[in-house]
Amino acid sequence: MVENLSHLTKKQGEVLQFIRDYYEQEGRTPSYSEIQHHFGLKSKSSVQDYISYLKKAGLLQKSLGSRGIELVESREVSPMESI
Repeated sequence: MVENLSHLTKKQGEVLQFIRDYYEQEGRTPSYSEIQHHFGLKSKSSVQDYISYLKKAGLLQKSLGSRGIELVESREVSPMESI
């Protein structure tokens, strides 16, 4: 399936790709600290901002696990959904 990710900033797309790659390699999503460290961000609130946007965009969802996020299965996004 193809996703239309044109509504994401470059950094949002990079964070999403990092989460996907990490999940593929480790079998779990990264912690906020791991995301913060990977991107050299100064605070976890920056990570929270990226995660919050990706959740609103329907690309991540809240998890009951300790990591707090999980990937949403890839899906085709129509142009109207990205508006």
